[in-house]
Amino acid sequence: DCSFGTGDDADADALLSLCALIRSSCPHLTKLVVKDGGLGPADKKDEDEKPNFNGLYRLLNALVVGNCHLRHLDFGCLDLGEDGASVLAAYIDQHLTDTLVELHLETNFIEDDGLQTLLPV
Repeated sequence: DCSFGTGDDADADALLSLCALIRSSCPHLTKLVVKDGGLGPADKKDEDEKPNFNGLYRLLNALVVGNCHLRHLDFGCLDLGEDGASVLAAYIDQHLTDTLVELHLETNFIEDDGLQTLLPV
């Protein structure tokens, strides 16, 4: 389980540490809970005012590099929104379709369009 600290520096440090840990021990990781972190775009915009998902991309990349085969994923309260749901859906489609059995995304501001991207066809 992981909850990030408060403030951008605490979030960034915690995220980097989590990613390093995942890359080193991921083949045995089947459940990941990351809550209340700075992975979504709530206050993070790039210079063009577009949502910034760098934290989410870093975490998902660590899971890929670590060759994770998650069965349970809980990304609650990360403010992912519709765009973040699309990013996560692409990752799940490419890397977890055969293993993921449980996905929790409460309090992420995901509405109908984002939900549709996450549901299998």
